[in-house]
Amino acid sequence: MNIGQQLDAMLGGYGGITVVTGAVTGQAFEFLVVNASTSFTTLTDSEGNNALTYLGLSGITVMTGMIVRARYGLKLAAVTVSGGNVFAYS
Repeated sequence: MNIGQQLDAMLGGYGGITVVTGAVTGQAFEFLVVNASTSFTTLTDSEGNNALTYLGLSGITVMTGMIVRARYGLKLAAVTVSGGNVFAYS
């Protein structure tokens, strides 16, 4: 994704936005933008890998404005937040 596509995505023009306030599965997200500081209890990529582990996000609070993306161009396939919320871009 080039910078133009990234900006398009952040402004809601890429493929859609889902506001995650709990658990979401069955969708694939390019990236997440933390809208209100949160902790993740589940974060799984499209190959079934635990993204919490390889991104080092287990047990920490992710602050507002942070962008979270799976590695190697994979998508995020399961997201559960505990408190706060994120914008998930597909």
